[in-house]
Amino acid sequence: MFDILVDWGGDVLAGVVFSQVKDKIDIEDPFLLVEGDCLTDSQYREDNLEECKQYLVDCSTQFGKTGGFVVSASECGTCEDPDFTPTGPNGTCVDPDPNDCAGQNKALKSDGTCGECLDKTQKDFGQGCVDVCEYDDRYAAGTEECKEPWTDEGPEEQQCTAEGRLHVPGDAATETDSSCGDCLPTHIDEDGTCTEWTDGGPTEEECNEQNKVYRPSTGTGRDSSCGGCADGYELINGKCEEEGFEPPCPGNQVRNEETRECEDPPPDFVPGDPCTTEDGKAGTYDSEGECVPDWVNPGPTVQDCEALGKTHVSGDPSAQKPSECGGCKNSTWNPIGDNGECVAPVKCWDESTAATEAECPEEPQIECWDGEIVNDESKCSTEPPKVDCASQNKIQETPYECGGVFLTLDLTLIVRSV
Repeated sequence: MFDILVDWGGDVLAGVVFSQVKDKIDIEDPFLLVEGDCLTDSQYREDNLEECKQYLVDCSTQFGKTGGFVVSASECGTCEDPDFTPTGPNGTCVDPDPNDCAGQNKALKSDGTCGECLDKTQKDFGQGCVDVCEYDDRYAAGTEECKEPWTDEGPEEQQCTAEGRLHVPGDAATETDSSCGDCLPTHIDEDGTCTEWTDGGPTEEECNEQNKVYRPSTGTGRDSSCGGCADGYELINGKCEEEGFEPPCPGNQVRNEETRECEDPPPDFVPGDPCTTEDGKAGTYDSEGECVPDWVNPGPTVQDCEALGKTHVSGDPSAQKPSECGGCKNSTWNPIGDNGECVAPVKCWDESTAATEAECPEEPQIECWDGEIVNDESKCSTEPPKVDCASQNKIQETPYECGGVFLTLDLTLIVRSV
């Protein structure tokens, strides 16, 4: 008990001491704690930016860079002026001198122009030699375009299966994570939970034993059942017995089980009881007393639609409407496959997406100064300065390079020597 009181007393005393020290600091130097919070507490810095600016690095004013107000100059972004390079003192952005190769961290070529970056791990993107993005070498490190590739953070197929749900794959083109969709074909939704469904109806063997037509389940949640009497059997005393020599009754009349005479069916009926249609087909009564012929759904199954990546629309046995496949489960896909299956969109050259490559915008063909063909003029390398080789008494190899020295002959000396 004594130890507990000591611990409790120590905590209380520590809190009192800290409060007194803080009050003392606030009185003697009220800005000391504020500066510390601005530099170490990002949330405090975000909520009190105007107050914290005096303690932070102003990337724009001090270095001509993007990034706003930060704790360290290393957190600043790239040059605000795309024509400037961070080659000034402490990385300040300045208008580069095309002849200052050392300032640009580049090799000096024999013709006096600047060549490749001295640091082979760097690259010139138009603002001098800088580090290359670790994810995409087309961009400089620290730029908005330099970002980690998209990864699917959604659930995997095994997780969805364990929940009794279909797995909807992610879409890299639209950076849409995968997800768990509707219940599996073998499951039913019970208050938001997918539960495995078991057909509680009779089996085909049980219907055969009763000499009745077997009506299989038309989908999850619909039990199988036995229909009217099978071919070669007729309803006698409530049971399907082998047909005798009696001809079938005309129309929808039924044979009296006792007198064996054909009579109109009684006005009362039990939905689901077997009956005979006007054209002599076996069927069962519906809720309205209509004799509905036994019907087999010719439409696609849930599995057929699943193979196409589409939803399944159940048929209507009472209207003899077949089932059909609906739209694509992934709304960003298109049913343009050879068999109507859903296909993911393609990624075009300009990072946009389209149903097919043929629907992508036409890619521009721009010829750079060095003959390279690109689709964006900004992708051309920087054109080196042109040189006047004649003024140097040299051969003009290219607009940018000189060759050897011209050999000129003094005709006067030649004539005199002759």
